Amino acid sequence: MRQLFFNVSGNCRDDRPYLQPFTEGAARIPLTFLEGATPPNRAMVDVPPDVTGGAEVFYQLGRKTFRVILPPLGEDVQAEAGQPPQLPPEYNDDSSLVVLAYAWTLPRPRWDGVYLRFGDGRRYVARHITGFCDYKLWLDGGKDALGPILRQSQDLDVRGRRVLPHIVNITNFNPDDYGERYWQELLPYLAFNLQYEQEVDFAVLSDTQYRGWPLGKCQDFWNRFCATVLNQCWLSLTNEFDHGGNLVGTPNDYNRPNDPLVSQGSAVSDAPPPRPGWGSREFHVQKPWPKNGLTEDMYFNRLGVDADGKRWGPVLPTRLTEVCRFSEDAATYSPWLANCLAYQSIAYGDGMTFHCEDGKYSRLLGANQAGCCQAAMRSLARAEF
Repeated sequence: MRQLFFNVSGNCRDDRPYLQPFTEGAARIPLTFLEGATPPNRAMVDVPPDVTGGAEVFYQLGRKTFRVILPPLGEDVQAEAGQPPQLPPEYNDDSSLVVLAYAWTLPRPRWDGVYLRFGDGRRYVARHITGFCDYKLWLDGGKDALGPILRQSQDLDVRGRRVLPHIVNITNFNPDDYGERYWQELLPYLAFNLQYEQEVDFAVLSDTQYRGWPLGKCQDFWNRFCATVLNQCWLSLTNEFDHGGNLVGTPNDYNRPNDPLVSQGSAVSDAPPPRPGWGSREFHVQKPWPKNGLTEDMYFNRLGVDADGKRWGPVLPTRLTEVCRFSEDAATYSPWLANCLAYQSIAYGDGMTFHCEDGKYSRLLGANQAGCCQAAMRSLARAEF
């Protein structure tokens, strides 16, 4: 029997790594994590008796890879992937290159005054979708409830979900009903999203007027929420600050957290967000026809000017965080409309959130919504140059 062993760093979570031999027609071979540590720090694979030569190991949902050399045929051997002759010569004896090194993170973009950019210089464009009830779904049903939703998002090229951590109108989601568990589960929830390469965009204080929360309670909730998740997600003070029933008080009644991209919230459709705003701004498109496909006012809000050119604030990254609500009505909501909104959000801002009926309730998307979403996400991804 030929066995190949690997070192593991970080938390493998529910990952299912595999080895793919370069031999033509060879099937992928699953790796097994060895018990004895939490998280496990060793893995192994049984190499079939008819396979040798080179191979590639895929891990962290298939997004990370490295190469190894398999033991020769006809030998019973227990070999270390990080030692010759299993270590490929092009790795120059650097065994750290053949470790299953887990790091469940998504890079945070930085604002350069013109675009949001990744560390390698590529432009960042938001590729998000509505998932308003996601956190309630997690608290009530855990991985089994949320996993299929996130998997569909990943399959549709979505990179993030806009979530309301307090809701009255769509469903009754009262944080007080969960006690301390509400706060204890926030970081595991974010970590689970990262397994599917999903950012989370929290619009924190939605519906708080409807709940009857006083200003002091809202301020305390905002402060604790920020302290718990700071710099690990997108943060928005509220969804539509000027919509009756949402924000208690005014946006300036709340502390600005130490996050360079935090937003003071969005406004109602086709209206300016809070001025001058914090580190980023949000825009919501008009919902009814014929304005549901036009976002030109987003451009002026990004520039911090009125339509007459009078300046009221600095240029800031601005995301289209809600569009018209796509549904299964294919006659009205089409991939063409989704592409139209996506390209405008690239031209006038910094990407968008695809808003839809099933996403509002954190359900799996119907066929038309899924098709429209994927069309938008593929267009958005082309702007990351």
